[in-house]
Amino acid sequence: MLGEKNVSLEEKLLSAHQFLEEAGLTRTVRQLEQETRIFFSMSYFEDMVTKGIWDEVENYLSAFTLPIDNSYSKKIFFEIRKQKCLEDLCRDDKLLLNYGDRESTRPTMLADLKKLIEENPKLCDKLKFSKATRSMALMKLSNLPGVDRQLRQPYDKNDVYLDLGELVVFTKLIGSGRNGKVVREGIYNGHPVAIKCLANSHHSVDPKEIQFLMDLGTHENIVRYYGMKSNLEYTYIALERCSFTLKHLIKSSKGAVGNGEVLTLWKDNNYPSPLLLRIMSPMSAKISDMCIRKCFVTTDDDIFWDSQCWQAPELISGTKRRSVALDLLHEHISSIERHSIDMDLFSLGCVLFYCMTRGRHPFEDSIFEPNVRVCTGNPYLRYQIVDNPEANDLISGLLDRRSNLRLGIPEVLKHPMLWDYRTRLSFLQDVDDLLKSELRYELLAKIESIRKTVFDEKKWTLKIHDDFVMDIQTEFQHYNFGRVRDLIRVISYKSDHFDELRQCIKEIVGMTLEEFEEYFSKKFPRLIFEVYNVLRGQCKKGDFPWVHGKRVGRNSSLSGEDPTGSVGSCGGGSSRDSGLVFLRI
Repeated sequence: MLGEKNVSLEEKLLSAHQFLEEAGLTRTVRQLEQETRIFFSMSYFEDMVTKGIWDEVENYLSAFTLPIDNSYSKKIFFEIRKQKCLEDLCRDDKLLLNYGDRESTRPTMLADLKKLIEENPKLCDKLKFSKATRSMALMKLSNLPGVDRQLRQPYDKNDVYLDLGELVVFTKLIGSGRNGKVVREGIYNGHPVAIKCLANSHHSVDPKEIQFLMDLGTHENIVRYYGMKSNLEYTYIALERCSFTLKHLIKSSKGAVGNGEVLTLWKDNNYPSPLLLRIMSPMSAKISDMCIRKCFVTTDDDIFWDSQCWQAPELISGTKRRSVALDLLHEHISSIERHSIDMDLFSLGCVLFYCMTRGRHPFEDSIFEPNVRVCTGNPYLRYQIVDNPEANDLISGLLDRRSNLRLGIPEVLKHPMLWDYRTRLSFLQDVDDLLKSELRYELLAKIESIRKTVFDEKKWTLKIHDDFVMDIQTEFQHYNFGRVRDLIRVISYKSDHFDELRQCIKEIVGMTLEEFEEYFSKKFPRLIFEVYNVLRGQCKKGDFPWVHGKRVGRNSSLSGEDPTGSVGSCGGGSSRDSGLVFLRI
């Protein structure tokens, strides 16, 4: 039993915040944030700005900072009050409506406000919870003598399989595995959990494994560890109970998952841990678990494996099966199966394909012999992913049956499929600069050779709105409507001068840069990939870092980050010397 002195005020506040949030007491959560100033909810702030509830926006913000604090705060309050004033004027004076709908400028203003908030010293350290993890705080708090046990989740004693005090195992089975491993529903200190039951005769739990799970913290993309109990026969590990599996999530979606949706699974890569969390089979979707992790440093690329159908062909066929001794976090573990990064990248390709095709397997020939086709056949990519050349290229590169020819981690991290709209526009701007700066006739010829693939008409203007065509014809720049080079010029120039577009043109191509990029991506879905593919084959190493190394776009205000590193971070070189890598979904 822990004493109250073991729980800091910060841990208590974090636990209270989590409890109120999970209970759906939103108003109380906001009040707690304002009174304690322990956490600034960017999502709540964005929602209020988007809805134009300006009084609440200013009230919430005022709890954390005031205009007199610094120049960032002064600018934030100024922008909010200016927007509120303009919207009020437009609402009262119909003549002002001729200058455009002020509410439509909220997304652009919000992007500027977010940047100011992230740079504001009064707010930047309140955007994420501190290293004091909420799960550990909650466990400590729940053990205090003063905590009301009635607040913990009630249960029917007839459902109890085993009662170990703070950990209660239920009879309901969630899943099962090999060597007597099962997962049951349960409760740990009043919190619903999934309990992994490991037979001591077949499994040994290394303290380093438990420490690993505790070090993961409470990141939203990682399964949370609560605690562990054991008796003579079994060890019981309490983990976060998830609402549904990846299979259920994908199957319940209305359509195929696009690039943007896949990207959201891969962003927020600033978690400070040099860990590669390997993706498991969608049939038992989980992010972290016992014996599925390894800290990758320098050239050590071994990892554990446990699944079928989603394995690399060399693992299924047994060509790499052997018993080795692996120094895992400086602890000796013997008689395990060697597993390489190349195999994980193959599995990654399978899971990405699964997500983008609403639950299809890339080697889906016969549901009775999936492993056979993995070893002997080719994936059905082009018949499943329509109008997505980036996805076809990335997944094909990951699913190559020859492990030495698969894409490495650096290539995956900077692949066009994982670029967001800022990165895609920055890429086209840099291509435009490249083609302007040098007389590269061979490269220009290659760029023009993809014309029929990019737009199957004689002129690319036939695919876009007439008013936009008229708009670019009135400018001093001359465009050849039959050249890919000039299509790149138009997109690059207009994105670089997006704020100067007339309101009537924005209503066509989009009110924000994201909508602008989406407009041209729909009109010319193969443009970026085909240009990227040409450069990948034509440019020598060092000529154009987008295809051979890291690159910061020319327009830093547009890109806001390293475009080729927007999905993850890695060291230089191949996957064999990739340094510290962190991937997750």
